Amino acid sequence: MSETRSNSHLYLKALSKRFGSVVAVDNIDLTIDAGQYCCMLGPSGCGKSSTLRMIAGHEHPDSGRIVLGSTDITGQPPAKRGTAMMFQNYALFPHLDCVDNVAFALKMRGVDKPTRREMALQMLERVHMLEQRARKPGQLSGGQQQRVALGRALITEPQLLLLDEPLSALDPYLRIEMRTELKRLQRDLGIAFVHVTHSQEEAMALADMVVVMNEGQIEQAGQPYDVFNRPASVFVAKFIGGHNVIEKDDQIFAVRSDKIRVNRGGDSVIRNIEFLGHTVKLSIQSPATELTVTCADNEFYRGPYETGDPVSLQWNHADQHVLS
Repeated sequence: MSETRSNSHLYLKALSKRFGSVVAVDNIDLTIDAGQYCCMLGPSGCGKSSTLRMIAGHEHPDSGRIVLGSTDITGQPPAKRGTAMMFQNYALFPHLDCVDNVAFALKMRGVDKPTRREMALQMLERVHMLEQRARKPGQLSGGQQQRVALGRALITEPQLLLLDEPLSALDPYLRIEMRTELKRLQRDLGIAFVHVTHSQEEAMALADMVVVMNEGQIEQAGQPYDVFNRPASVFVAKFIGGHNVIEKDDQIFAVRSDKIRVNRGGDSVIRNIEFLGHTVKLSIQSPATELTVTCADNEFYRGPYETGDPVSLQWNHADQHVLS
């Protein structure tokens, strides 16, 4: 790993983007450290994909700067930025085999055929696709196509890899498998990955840093554990999931659903029960609001509750997290 690549921090400084009257990204500041796996998370229209496209050079910011390492790349074309982007639909060439798909960027750079094929074969081995090297995209599964797309993005040795919803087209089992593969590759390469996703679970599983966006602004950025356990706002608590937002005594606070205990009898009522395998999810209507409680399946079935049962709820004061 060269010194330049290993020290390639990404800085977004007062970055903004409008589409007509719509503010897609609103004056954000963000630092992504070299070698960090960053997941940008938020609902549709929150600005995360626009931010990714500005980093890649596919959209130009209306104001602000993008700095990679010591280089201001704000006005540079995509091919000159030291970044590579893996698109949601993979964008593989259907008439080329795996080797030529992976080697395509090197061909555009004028690398001779023997050299680029050798480099492509090495990359296919790295993404566990060497045995399928002669196949075309139509002969590959979704997961295999993704590995080829990853190889094509990485063969140019970028300082930063950008991923736009890379797992959304995969089935749930393969999605989990590819999460592990992405994290392994990122650690092996030692470069920063910036990964846009709608999935809270995906972000928590992959990221060193989670960035939660809403209406073009960053609501919270931090380590997954901190974002989950100490949400900075009502929006983050609700979007990340697993929290109840409660207003009491002129204060708004969050309590994790697994920190609430259910007791028989009381002024709350169980409205719904969902068996989720290791856990059971209860929707409970209290006098003030509807709450969600999750408990271990063995705990629930020791003395099972039924829909309509009256219950009371308890939690420790230390498990309350005050929200702004």
